[in-house]
Amino acid sequence: MRDGKCVYCGEEKKVTDEHVVPQGLYVDSHNAVIPCCESCNNQKSDDDEYFRLVFAVLEASKDHPVAQKMKEKVIRSLQKPEKAGFANMIQRSASNVETQNQEGETIQRTGLKVEVNRVNRIFEFITQGLLYLEEKMYVEANFSVVSTFGHEEDTDAGKKLIGRINSDLVNLPWTQIGDNGVFRYRYKPVEELPRSIWEMEIYNGESVVTFVSKKEDS
Repeated sequence: MRDGKCVYCGEEKKVTDEHVVPQGLYVDSHNAVIPCCESCNNQKSDDDEYFRLVFAVLEASKDHPVAQKMKEKVIRSLQKPEKAGFANMIQRSASNVETQNQEGETIQRTGLKVEVNRVNRIFEFITQGLLYLEEKMYVEANFSVVSTFGHEEDTDAGKKLIGRINSDLVNLPWTQIGDNGVFRYRYKPVEELPRSIWEMEIYNGESVVTFVSKKEDS
């Protein structure tokens, strides 16, 4: 521990290095780290674990070799006695969902009912960390970070917004963190609101967009 300013809460505290992207997504470690206080680290630790589980089992991750290894690791972990509470929560979240097989036939399978807010909290933490890595900036009190995971196509306006954002970002290069295509991102600072737009991909799956915006009442 050392004296420093936590990237997440912005307070001067004892801090240590925290991985910007949850280390549980990786087989090998990555070196993208930021200063984080113990309180913020504890606050996000359970959601980090849930985040890893979600992306290990998502349909979009199924062909990625690291995701498959993480899926096996998660299954083994859930069998440990100390993980009984977490395992029970996952079991309660399981439900039957309809999907299509390769022949186009509708079938039912057991899927995970994702707690979207928990996933979005981690994407918002990641965005704060990336903003610090890219610009050495903290998200001040009059700004907020919003992730759109699970909400990208809720409304026609949302669809149009994501379409415009994708056109803004499509020609920008990706930056990869760690090996094996586990996580990559690109972003665009803008002068008007929102202040910056971020796009991220995990295990080469569907992209997730986040915004850093000034609060309306500021």
